[in-house]
Amino acid sequence: METGVDVNNVDNAISNEEEEENGGNAISNEDDVKLSDSPAIEEGKKITKEVQEYFVGVPESWEYIEKSKGWFIIETSKNYKFYFNKRTQEKTWKCPKEVEELLNKQNLNDDIENDNNYEQAKNSEFQNEISRDNESKNKADEEMEKIINGYKSLLIEKEINEFSKYENVLGNILYDNRFMKVPKDLRKDYFYKLIKEIKEDKQNELKMLIENFQSLLKKFENKLENLYDHKEDIIKLLKGKTEYEGNHTKQWKNTRNKLLDNYLDKLLKEKEIRLEQEFEQDLWDFLQSESAGVWFKIKNTLMKNKKYELISYEKKNKLFDIISKKILENRKHNKNQTYRKHNSNQFERHDKNQKNLFTVFLHERLKYPDVEKSLEYFLKHKYLEDKKFDEIGLISNDILNSENYKQIFLSDKEKYIIYKDFINNYINLKRERFDKLISELSINLINKSLEQVIQIIDENNKIFKAIKPKHLEQTYLNWKKKNIHEAKKIFKNFIIKSNYIKHDSDQSDKYAKLVIQLSEDVSYRRLDCVPDEREQIIKDRIKEMKKEHEKNKNIAEKLNF
Repeated sequence: METGVDVNNVDNAISNEEEEENGGNAISNEDDVKLSDSPAIEEGKKITKEVQEYFVGVPESWEYIEKSKGWFIIETSKNYKFYFNKRTQEKTWKCPKEVEELLNKQNLNDDIENDNNYEQAKNSEFQNEISRDNESKNKADEEMEKIINGYKSLLIEKEINEFSKYENVLGNILYDNRFMKVPKDLRKDYFYKLIKEIKEDKQNELKMLIENFQSLLKKFENKLENLYDHKEDIIKLLKGKTEYEGNHTKQWKNTRNKLLDNYLDKLLKEKEIRLEQEFEQDLWDFLQSESAGVWFKIKNTLMKNKKYELISYEKKNKLFDIISKKILENRKHNKNQTYRKHNSNQFERHDKNQKNLFTVFLHERLKYPDVEKSLEYFLKHKYLEDKKFDEIGLISNDILNSENYKQIFLSDKEKYIIYKDFINNYINLKRERFDKLISELSINLINKSLEQVIQIIDENNKIFKAIKPKHLEQTYLNWKKKNIHEAKKIFKNFIIKSNYIKHDSDQSDKYAKLVIQLSEDVSYRRLDCVPDEREQIIKDRIKEMKKEHEKNKNIAEKLNF
């Protein structure tokens, strides 16, 4: 709309404009619609221009009605309005119907626009208020977390442990700023909660230090075996290593010394056992082939041997007495049996010896039997039936043609049964060996496949060369299950200790950053083989933090944050 007509010049402005367009038919007090038609002037009376201006005033402003066909609203200095159509030259004090409809529509649109603007402003203010509230809560949570961490640092600094009573140690921490920042009604509760956390942190840290130190000892096992009686040299070898130094605390040094002493005791005992076995075997070998008259000479020679100086004098004497007694009993027994055995018993013994001979022969000559081919044949042929053992192709020809094999006099059926037992025992022995070796592996290898684990254990491909991984799979799965269980416990302790997880960490952007942070730790990567279970552990921790957050959400008000 056009507005702002000068009060003194409005008549001239309208008149001049009308003269240009309509040949002099401008608005004035003398036009067809007179100001005397106004309700302010009595009807039918002829009045002067001065009187008209006195009652209704002079035109002051005019505005165009948008979308109308030439209508203007003209206001006087006495706040009267009349309507003028510039096209038709129509003038009236009453609002024309066309103008009234346009004005009503315009007012309605203005109301709708005002309502929309009000609603948008209201919604915007509501969102801003929510944002401010969330920001305030987050700041309160962060501030409270800093306060609690400071409280925890204070307790650690004062060396307060789980046996301390709040009332007894209050004097030592009362005036510390880190204590005074904690809300009064929470100080005691958090005291006991934090000393419990500190204890768990120390236990978890000590457990990790022990595991790392044991791994270090395992790594240097070959070198330490020869230094079992030289503790100073062992310490010199390990000193400076991160796993040895640990956290430099007095507790760790005491624990490390105990671990090292226990490890050296273990090495010493293992060494003693091996030497005792070797000493015993030497006694057997020398005494069996000699008469009892020279036994004491043999005994004295072996006892003075530096190889066996680790074995006590009493232990050597005891072993000599046991072995010499057994040899004498065997000689006496064999002598009596020579005269008492019946021919049938002699045959039975011969048959048994033949079976033992064949079993020993298989163990000595078949270091890498064709296990899969043998098992496949056993599956198809429970018994040998009419075939000859030498012709079924389970043993190579160079072994079958050896002189030792030709000295074995057993039936084909007996050979087949003994060979089946040999293969089954071979598989079981490999499983036992695999179980022993895999139990010594680090927990960090649980993401390795069965084939990779076998390659780590058997670097030269000699131990399990003749057996397929499927025969070792159950042992591998049992080991992996056990270590995954332990790895979960370690990861749970880590996410509690690290404080990476917050109550709102499940938001998409924060969760992605959280996973990146956690993935930097080995306890997270250990569980790559069970990603779903690892993710569930993280989600469970977030739920715990949400519960904790709900429990303490009144803290912000108490702290005036």
